[in-house]
Amino acid sequence: QWQQQGVSPWLHGLTGVGAMRGIELRHPAYGTHTSVMSYVLKQARERGLLLMPSGKHRHIIRLLPPLTIEPETLASGLDILKEVLAAIPNEAPKP
Repeated sequence: QWQQQGVSPWLHGLTGVGAMRGIELRHPAYGTHTSVMSYVLKQARERGLLLMPSGKHRHIIRLLPPLTIEPETLASGLDILKEVLAAIPNEAPKP
């Protein structure tokens, strides 16, 4: 849904099944870049959301919420994640 809304050109796709998912960050022109994940992790942490990178190139945000998570807590975390993804600069990452 976020891809269709155009939240960020860095949103490439989802990985995984069930509750264990990953959001792949890959720009159509710039590919993957560790500085983008660093930016996402830092911005999310400053807003109170802890994320974990995954994948061979550390370009996937791992999502594995507890099965007992309150719906309001899940919605709040997803709102923060959406804000952070929307704020990723749409430019070539700096090395």
